Amino acid sequence: MTNIKTENTKQTETKKTPPPPKKCLLAIGYPTDEPLTYRYETIGYFPTKTAAKKEIAERREKQPDLLFLILETNADPRAAVYQKFADALEQ
Repeated sequence: MTNIKTENTKQTETKKTPPPPKKCLLAIGYPTDEPLTYRYETIGYFPTKTAAKKEIAERREKQPDLLFLILETNADPRAAVYQKFADALEQ
């Protein structure tokens, strides 16, 4: 069977809905005296990755050589890195 388009055929665009924002946990690594060694500090939970990136930008103004990790809060419970940072935040 073939589809035939006529002038009366209504053209519809399928609009994709954007995914909901993902909550995340931000941790920032500050350089130490040893080369390639960073000390990580858990900063907190953010409602979106954009909000976390804004916090990173503000901190980079003061210290440009920091590293960061943005971890989704709905991460796999077996994710050891996420759990370590989440536990540090609760202390």
